[in-house]
Amino acid sequence: METEYIRSQIDSGDNVRIKGALQALSKSYRRGVTVHPNQLIGVVNSVTATAFRPTIDEKVRRWVLNALARVGNEGTCIPAVLHLIKNHPQEPQTIASGIAAVYKLCTRSDPEAALAGISFDPQMRTLAALQHVPASKLNLKDLPLNVERATPDLLKLALLVVGLDRSPDNLLNPRHSDAEMVKALGRHHDPIVSQYSVWAITENDKLRLIHLGFDLKDIESHPDNVRGWLFQLLAIEATDAEPHWEFVSLGMGDPATEARKGLALGLRNTFIDVFEPLVMEWVAKEPDPDVRQHIMDHIVRQAARSPKYERYAIDIFDGEPAGSVLRQSMEASAVQTPIYIKFRQIGAGAPDLFGGDIVMGDKTTNIGNVNAGAVAFDGSTATNQGETKIQVLSQMQVQQIQSELAKLEAALHAATALPEDKKREALSYVTAAKADPSPSNVGKVIEFIGHLGTLAEAGTALAPYAAALGNAIGLG
Repeated sequence: METEYIRSQIDSGDNVRIKGALQALSKSYRRGVTVHPNQLIGVVNSVTATAFRPTIDEKVRRWVLNALARVGNEGTCIPAVLHLIKNHPQEPQTIASGIAAVYKLCTRSDPEAALAGISFDPQMRTLAALQHVPASKLNLKDLPLNVERATPDLLKLALLVVGLDRSPDNLLNPRHSDAEMVKALGRHHDPIVSQYSVWAITENDKLRLIHLGFDLKDIESHPDNVRGWLFQLLAIEATDAEPHWEFVSLGMGDPATEARKGLALGLRNTFIDVFEPLVMEWVAKEPDPDVRQHIMDHIVRQAARSPKYERYAIDIFDGEPAGSVLRQSMEASAVQTPIYIKFRQIGAGAPDLFGGDIVMGDKTTNIGNVNAGAVAFDGSTATNQGETKIQVLSQMQVQQIQSELAKLEAALHAATALPEDKKREALSYVTAAKADPSPSNVGKVIEFIGHLGTLAEAGTALAPYAAALGNAIGLG
């Protein structure tokens, strides 16, 4: 996860950027990608502080609550959640997100006690709780919903639960599947309910384009936000066999910024040959900076599959000033892709990624800016190995490093004889190296594992993994 970039966007004070960052954070957690423990307190503090900002709008309030439910803790975050619930009683979706957050965060106390004195619709309470609490642990007496009588706010909340794939069977109708009801609600008279039906399909891997409640030929008749989700869904589901290129082309020229942004987000992890010239033309003429940044995200992530993308991304990155928002965003998008190394070279202002040679001498190894003790993997004293010149890592080397880091990480988790504090510290070095497999970070891993060799067999057993890492970056 691009944690530092996400946090900078949360702290930006701009509601559009805050919402986008909170959405990215929440989605990452839903998919099992979490913030590193060393960075978690800072992220929680940023999100909590945002809850008390008087300038945030309703959408940001909801996403603050969603994010707190994912990254927060009971002691620190419940006051922020209750602040938003009590100060915005006229916002049903904010209330629902707040209830969901309380149920998720209250691990040591009763969530009902935290919500005491606040009146809620019983169906809203149950639907909100379902976002984080298994259906088997809740009283579902108020479900299923009566779709024909339910308010749009309850329908939106139910579709949210379906999208998260946390709904009990037949949540929306006792006689019809949720997929059938999602399709029916796509034709709902409330445009936001219709939008949520599209969002549910986008998020839930069990739902597909066939569950849309309307013909794609009518896409231009829908509101901006619904078109945004539709374009995102079309881009996500695009394949070589069925690229939906006519709709993608339509989305690139859509007059609404929100609709174009949805398309750009959907293209993030999609590459189809036929899109390449369309994307290159689009990024050159896109007037909105946020949409253009999302297009660049797609270009950077897919640069390994397109020489045109790679050349364009390098030219743009090279032309940006150091520390610019676009550079930070592009570098974050490039993590664990081949172009990341080239961005690092440009950022260092030199053709040699390492910022210096690696010199292995008596007791000392200089790796870029790291001064690390030489590691003797066989338990003997490290000796002078002469001078080793290392050039830019190839993609194969990066893949080998990632493989060896994964093996070391597994070995650390299994090392029961290793003190917990040392294990946590070692894992933090490994995590940093996995996110940025530079010689500097890999060198820190090797150095620390070398120090663990003094802890009897606990450290000695890890030495082969460090040796393999050394070989991967050319120290063997």
